Amino acid sequence: MQSTDQRQAKPSPAPPAKARLLMQQDRTGRGLLDGGWWPRSRNASVELPRLVSLLNARIGMVLRLGVDARDRDGIPRRITVSGHAVRIGWSADANHKIIVTSLGHLLRQDILITTGVAN
Repeated sequence: MQSTDQRQAKPSPAPPAKARLLMQQDRTGRGLLDGGWWPRSRNASVELPRLVSLLNARIGMVLRLGVDARDRDGIPRRITVSGHAVRIGWSADANHKIIVTSLGHLLRQDILITTGVAN
């Protein structure tokens, strides 16, 4: 029989990863940047739905994303989040930003993407 000290503790399962996003409180769209995003990987198919889910709650239904192609791998043309489609465009000169078009506020939001992958 093992003593309490000899038993190995089972690690608890990790909670689902959330997108790390910081947005300006004032959503006027008048600043150079409206927020910052720290994705956990370069995988667009995984990271963009997480981002859109958070943005839907904060700024209203996201209709489109414009993504800097240098920052993401495998960018889809369209993703479905919470039952609605989000169109995705990309370019290689978006200055490491994601440009968000939202139906909720009818505003363009510019979000800076960190170029390194954070864990």
